[in-house]
Amino acid sequence: MKKRFFNLDLMRFFGLLFIIFNHALNTVWDATNFNFWLNTTLVNRIFFLLGYTLCRLGVPLFLMITGALILNKKFEKKEDILRFYKHNLGNLIIAVVIWNFLYYIFNLFYYNNEFSIKDLIYILLFMKNSPMPHMWYMSMIIGMYFVLPYISILVKKLNFKEILIPLLLTVLAFYIIPNFKTFLTFLGFEGTNIRSIIDFTDLG
Repeated sequence: MKKRFFNLDLMRFFGLLFIIFNHALNTVWDATNFNFWLNTTLVNRIFFLLGYTLCRLGVPLFLMITGALILNKKFEKKEDILRFYKHNLGNLIIAVVIWNFLYYIFNLFYYNNEFSIKDLIYILLFMKNSPMPHMWYMSMIIGMYFVLPYISILVKKLNFKEILIPLLLTVLAFYIIPNFKTFLTFLGFEGTNIRSIIDFTDLG
């Protein structure tokens, strides 16, 4: 029997709560509309900013849980990685393909979309986004499952100081620079192009 971790179950609870809260907030308020901020009250602004900031923790919590469980697995031999790919990644891909197919059929009848065998094949081969926008999470998790066994090996073989520089560069390239650009745009500095020309896309 697998051992359950109460702390991870607690994180799952709050992760679910934050994600539900996030969708509820976005249903009631349109934070992407600048007129919303101009026409609403200060109390609404504060409530939305606090709630929106807090509920955005939902997805990171689930990613932390995934990391805590997978990075703790033993990947000492090639067979360990292949077994993980077969039982964990393989089953996940099959499940996502089935759901993408069902969602595509659902959209044909519910939204009266036209059937396209080309679009269906592209969606099933992960070459086009699913008709259901929330499936972005599953595509992202599949990508993580490909690399997590190797990250697990690196984390166990290297100490924190040895991975600090690539970790800081990752945070700078994928978090600080994009968010700083968004922050400047929000303040009214339209056209501000803060970016790095270092290309990380080939890492994928």
